[in-house]
Amino acid sequence: MVEYLTARHRQFVRQDLPFLSQMIEGIADAGKYQSILLDLSTLFPLFVDDFVHHLKEEEEGIFLKISYLSLLEKGSCHSIVRCRCGRSVG
Repeated sequence: MVEYLTARHRQFVRQDLPFLSQMIEGIADAGKYQSILLDLSTLFPLFVDDFVHHLKEEEEGIFLKISYLSLLEKGSCHSIVRCRCGRSVG
């Protein structure tokens, strides 16, 4: 599951976000929705930055912990604990 979600995250960042950005940039005349397009053009890059940061936190935090728990459950990893400083203990 973790591998799938990580791969999906990377696909979203590499393919989907650039595609959405190009779509927003490609709207030449939004007519009566021009003010919405201006807001979207301003907010979308902020969303991208925040979303990429969120994905990184998930991958380096939650997903890593799930992977460790999975290894412990399988008996592949006995008592490895990673400290906040990055050192492994166990």
